[in-house]
Amino acid sequence: CTNRPALVVLVDAAGYMLLAALTGGFSSHFVYLYFLLVLYSSTWFNRRLSWWVGGVSAACVLLLYGVTGPALEDGGVRLTVVLLALLGLTLGAAGIGSLVSETRERMVRAAMDLILANKRVNDQQAELLDSEERIRLVLDTAAEGIVGMDAEGNCTFANRSAIQMLGYREESDLIGENLHALAHHAYPVLAERFLDAVREGLRRRDAKDAA
Repeated sequence: CTNRPALVVLVDAAGYMLLAALTGGFSSHFVYLYFLLVLYSSTWFNRRLSWWVGGVSAACVLLLYGVTGPALEDGGVRLTVVLLALLGLTLGAAGIGSLVSETRERMVRAAMDLILANKRVNDQQAELLDSEERIRLVLDTAAEGIVGMDAEGNCTFANRSAIQMLGYREESDLIGENLHALAHHAYPVLAERFLDAVREGLRRRDAKDAA
């Protein structure tokens, strides 16, 4: 993609030289068009291209000076000023190109890191969902009633057998219900186990808070 800008620069540089040669050579105001050419190179955000444009512009200026400059009274001083100005503009254009290029690379790397991080999260979520589905399948195929509860004795999950044993149709109807209260009349021994489990959970929580 650098070939096309380079060709445009060569055509422009040759055109400026022709205009300057037809209107007084090195003393022509068309020499200053090389300043615009160097500035224009910064729009491609390419440090090497900016240096190349600066070099081409300096070579054209030196060529014009070699043909008509020595005859001018202040030709040497003007040449020095023009070359220093071209150098400063080239440094600025190259700096802009380098800054934009580095910023663009950082943005691309950040975007790629974000994409990879998002992919890892999605993969982990998929693995977790797959693991939960396998656990749910094992629980629902068990003949025994299996339930989970929080420290207050409220149901957090239940397999199919436990739902049927407690007289419910769906797990959502059971979630949040107090298991001791549900099993107290139909399953008194099981209710006591629920109560013991709640007490043990509360004891562990208090011990953890105290620590």
